[in-house]
Amino acid sequence: MLKNFLGLPKLLYVLRCSPNWKAPAALQTFDDLLRRSVAEITNKSMNGFTWLEASLSVSMGGLGIRRTERIALPAFMASIHSVQALVLSIYPESDLDSVVNDGLDHWPLLTSAELPVPALRR
Repeated sequence: MLKNFLGLPKLLYVLRCSPNWKAPAALQTFDDLLRRSVAEITNKSMNGFTWLEASLSVSMGGLGIRRTERIALPAFMASIHSVQALVLSIYPESDLDSVVNDGLDHWPLLTSAELPVPALRR
């Protein structure tokens, strides 16, 4: 029960279907609320390193709490990629390239890692 409450199952649909990664302040507000809730439930201060450790996967010793700020862009890009062929078959004039390129331009700001698949850029 605690894992479903603290995880993102209910919010994941919204993260996949809207470009909310463009509103980092709202995502940070949600993450702060989640952090305060975890701190109250566990009766442990969740500041700095403790919160970072709690957001690790269970197999790595954390609580498995995924932060929306970190997962919003990858979830949205995965959704765009999975429906791209269907959208283009229904509405061939749609401009998904600009949506994909906006996300790919924002990717380096999210992480220091390289783009996952450079060939995705159009």
